[in-house]
Amino acid sequence: MNKQLLAVALASAVALPATAMAGDLTVYGQAQIEVSNTSFDKDNESIDSVTEVADNARGRVGFKATEDLGGKLKGIAKMEFKVDTADGDADAACKDLEPKDTADPTGACKNTVGISITKREMMVGLKGVFGQFEGGRLKTPYKYTGGVKYDPFVATALEARGTAGMSGKTGKGKSMGHNGFHSNMLGWRSPNWGGFDLQAIYGVETDDGSYSVAAKWSIPVVELFVAANDDGDLASKTVSYSAVKAGGQVRLGGGNHKISLQYEMTDLGNEADKSDPTHLFLGYDGKFGGKTHFVAQLGFADHDNTTSTANDSYAEVYYSVGAIYKFSKQTRVFGGFRITGDDIENENNASMTWSVGIRKDFKS
Repeated sequence: MNKQLLAVALASAVALPATAMAGDLTVYGQAQIEVSNTSFDKDNESIDSVTEVADNARGRVGFKATEDLGGKLKGIAKMEFKVDTADGDADAACKDLEPKDTADPTGACKNTVGISITKREMMVGLKGVFGQFEGGRLKTPYKYTGGVKYDPFVATALEARGTAGMSGKTGKGKSMGHNGFHSNMLGWRSPNWGGFDLQAIYGVETDDGSYSVAAKWSIPVVELFVAANDDGDLASKTVSYSAVKAGGQVRLGGGNHKISLQYEMTDLGNEADKSDPTHLFLGYDGKFGGKTHFVAQLGFADHDNTTSTANDSYAEVYYSVGAIYKFSKQTRVFGGFRITGDDIENENNASMTWSVGIRKDFKS
């Protein structure tokens, strides 16, 4: 769909009077601005420093519809879009390009007017005593079991995802890991059976067969889970991808203190120089004084190349410490620092990021 038309449609929906919103439609979203500085070192020698004002993939606007069909059955639908609070441009290809900029070689940004948006989750389904059946562009159980749910700094410059603590952002299969959603899928979420629940999505189309599954047992004090992904037999793919992870969380002091642990194993299949990375994440989220959260996180990634004769195996490490102050359930400020290091090609590379930001959630 043309971005301009889609932006107009979104603006029209948000502008609907309150009387039109009453019923089964909910409009919601999030906005975020973050100021960060990152310095880069190689073999203990400073090589660069960058200061940014960014959204870091938190900005979004969405629509949820629920209709009571009787007999504990509901019709449900959801459409969610990514927007960028910092510059209004959610499309990475259009970053720093003004509308109709002649420097845009593909022409992809020439029709960008106002804000631009990109797709996130799109689904329609039924919810009842059997759980929830849905279809469309779906959340992966892998991403939302443990994963991003265990990282209070997710979608900030301090997050563990893609920075040695968790898979994602870089590497094949990232869209089925801790980044992105998966299109053309059918899914089922079980009801909660005494703290135990299952989730699964599957690509039924010809030459697809991709899936993401998760099982979780959760009670107030402890949670345990296992999850897996596989990109199936997509004819368009150049590298196969699968992953499995397991972990859990201990909740102390009535849930005010959470300790999270997660271990991932990734298989890059037929990639020529695959490293089959593993990731270990350990996190602490402590709530003090009712509104302040102290966060400390540690991650290790091991890239053991099993196919190349070159000595290109390497390890990464991630540290992050900071705090979040919640004025309310919908408005917060946060800050902290992150250190990521590696020994790629026997060189000691490191980056340190300092960041502060503000986030506002909203809902009709």
